[in-house]
Amino acid sequence: MKTLYIHIGTPKTGTTSIQNFCGLNREKLKEQGVLYPIMHYHYERKSVNRNGYFLHGVIKENGTRNKEKEKQVFDSELQYIVDCFKENDTILLSDESIWWATATRRKGLWKDLKKHSEQHNYQIKVIVYLRRQDQFMMSRYNQRLKTDFVASTQNFDEYFADMNGRFKCVMDYRDRIDNIAKSISKENVIVKRFDRNYFYNGDLNQDFLNILGVKVDDSFQQLKETANTGISDK
Repeated sequence: MKTLYIHIGTPKTGTTSIQNFCGLNREKLKEQGVLYPIMHYHYERKSVNRNGYFLHGVIKENGTRNKEKEKQVFDSELQYIVDCFKENDTILLSDESIWWATATRRKGLWKDLKKHSEQHNYQIKVIVYLRRQDQFMMSRYNQRLKTDFVASTQNFDEYFADMNGRFKCVMDYRDRIDNIAKSISKENVIVKRFDRNYFYNGDLNQDFLNILGVKVDDSFQQLKETANTGISDK
């Protein structure tokens, strides 16, 4: 059956690495039966490798959110997916913000996608990597200190209160997984542990692509290693 895999993060689980690796090896994936498409609508400051961003993406024009255009882009890109299924059995989308968005402003996404999949005769499988919550919180706080000037004024106690208060819905992994399963069924939710000790061949990208039946060999291009230093949680 035609299958749409949607990789939803979570944030701070190597999603950018996975996306860049898939983008770099787009043709190799296609040779093994997996299409990693470049979508038609390009969001400002978003990599084309985040090809699942349209599922929840906000579009602003002149500082005002254009919900009508968001719906048009959503419908148009889903139609493109349907068109791609004419020549491909497996399609992969990825965006780490889906995890966050479906817990907050885009709660109806899974029902919308389930309806669309039934209308166009394909199945949906969701891939999600989960990082231990304390490690996730430290990694996210570290990133905010480095990249967000406003957030850097928030001390850790305030941040911790936020993550266990208004953002608790994001941190409750069981509730989030159960919510997805209600729409697409439990067997179609693939949950992976974000821990090198559990990765296939000890490699995140190989572990991810192994889910899709893709074997990574020496013909695949490798990403250049980059340093990512930050504060310690010790």
